[in-house]
Amino acid sequence: MGLFNTKATTHLTPELPDKKESADVKYDKPKILLIDLESGAFEALADTGFNVKEGTFGLPYKVPMTSGFQPLISTPRLPNYAEQEIVVVDLQFEIADQPVGEKNGPDGDLDLWGKCNYGVIDPRMRAAGIVKSDFDRILHAGGVFVVFAPNKTQGQTKIGRLQYRNFEAEKDCTWSEWSFISDLHDMEVSHDQGEEMSVVDLISPLGRLIKTHLSGGIVLVKFFRTDR
Repeated sequence: MGLFNTKATTHLTPELPDKKESADVKYDKPKILLIDLESGAFEALADTGFNVKEGTFGLPYKVPMTSGFQPLISTPRLPNYAEQEIVVVDLQFEIADQPVGEKNGPDGDLDLWGKCNYGVIDPRMRAAGIVKSDFDRILHAGGVFVVFAPNKTQGQTKIGRLQYRNFEAEKDCTWSEWSFISDLHDMEVSHDQGEEMSVVDLISPLGRLIKTHLSGGIVLVKFFRTDR
């Protein structure tokens, strides 16, 4: 698994129709899923003949800056996510002016609610938390995850419901947009910066690949586990 730096009970329907499909698949394996990458990545792989699909965890969106909570709204699209062998995720995002989609359920049902004190709600944790068990299974079976990750989104998320026009929280939600793999869920990031980089493992294909792109690069973060 690579990690790099770049610029409640809920319902999820990640099997929505794929907007883009590989036109001419020459290589049935490996099955590749790109999540929230720029479209050029999909086009390059599809044109080469790889079995690649494109998906999204949803979009963070603006809300009025208040001390209150609003339900997390998103329209994730993760075609055939449980059967992929290589998953590439870009967690860098742009903020939409408004949510895409509708509320997950009626006001009286339990749902995920985000605090509005930062003026932004990030609903991607909904999709991340639901796919985690399948993505863990893929990783443990030898699958590969490449993650481009900025800092975790700030803000509180609670599981609760609207009762008589008032939001009632039942418990805190510990998910984040990083929660799609257990190995990432308990990881924190501290800032560091430097220009002298070297690859320790020059035997593996990944090590050799990274080495070719280090010249002129700058490392911006390091990461560590909080449970070790």
